[in-house]
Amino acid sequence: MDEYPLQVSYRVRTSADKVHEIAQEIAIEQTVEVTRPLWDVDGVRDKTTGKVVRVERSSKNTFDVTIAYPLSTTSYEIPQVLNVIYGNISLKRGIRVQDFCLNETMAKAFGGPRIGVDGIRRKLRVYNRPLVASAIKPIGRSIDELCAFARKMAKGGLDLIKDDHGFSNQDVAPFEKRVMMCASAVKEGAQKGGNKTLYFASITGPADEILHRALFAKACGADGVLLPPMIVSLDMMRLVRDKTGMIVMAHPALCGVFFSTKSHGISVEIMLGKLFRLCGADIVIFPSSGGRFPFTTKDCKAIVGQLLGDLWGIKKAFPCPAGGMKVQDLMRHLKTYGKDSILLIGSSLYEQSEDLELNTRQLMSKVNHASEEARLKAWGL
Repeated sequence: MDEYPLQVSYRVRTSADKVHEIAQEIAIEQTVEVTRPLWDVDGVRDKTTGKVVRVERSSKNTFDVTIAYPLSTTSYEIPQVLNVIYGNISLKRGIRVQDFCLNETMAKAFGGPRIGVDGIRRKLRVYNRPLVASAIKPIGRSIDELCAFARKMAKGGLDLIKDDHGFSNQDVAPFEKRVMMCASAVKEGAQKGGNKTLYFASITGPADEILHRALFAKACGADGVLLPPMIVSLDMMRLVRDKTGMIVMAHPALCGVFFSTKSHGISVEIMLGKLFRLCGADIVIFPSSGGRFPFTTKDCKAIVGQLLGDLWGIKKAFPCPAGGMKVQDLMRHLKTYGKDSILLIGSSLYEQSEDLELNTRQLMSKVNHASEEARLKAWGL
């Protein structure tokens, strides 16, 4: 597979008499992008064009097509690999990326998480339960108010506190002042509560500002950064990983355009699971089933499988279900996502009472108790 380090599985909606022609069109369009007379020459057809390796019927008018792409076309750069996987053909209809496979060399070139599940657990010294997170919100509150929320949640024992992903550099909470004060507030609250809490600063902004913002957040004491890869780009996430050494938390904003239908786009577990993990996310936020977004439990478990499964020795990334998770549904979430997850509970935590520190302590107590019960049950005690 060294000459063809990338294989992509597409689901194609068409008729049996057209599928082989469409498969060949995909292989050409995604590589040499020329008409057949220009493609069918030595050195192009045999060295730089994708190769159709499988065509199988999935249902009456749906077929699974696998195409192998040569190294001469893909190189080992994230933008070009993405271009080959689903560049021009994303402009067509009835073609969906179901999965892709890389050889070990290409997977290592992507790199994956720098810190990963095990590294985050070591930072927190928490090994036997899910981690728990919440968000500093909402936009419109003053920085002093946001810091008060952060301080209370850290003192109450949360493992992770992130900025709401909508924070950038708004007048009501300018980036540098907000990050400097929130990082300090999280540290102060954690020290007073005798806890270890990681703070993630939202660094979304203009392309030429993002790395600067990440490094500024690090200088202020932030442990990680929050960014939306499909807004700032997957390769920007890779750059932040490489240049800062911080924990990278990926947000799914804008991703819905890729998997809102079953006949077009990229499958949800490949987008939010495999791609985000390969490109450097240590933590991937995704909508939990039963929340504000139309994700099923099957969708969520498929994402988890891609984040935690074996992938050429690439480190595992933490699944972080979110999007309307409620404190009262805690047991269901624990059962669905298991120990290696980060439960991100936002508004529901604030709504339990006016005492945010107490709300946090009660939530952490429930998580610890439930996790201990699960361990005892697993041991048959």
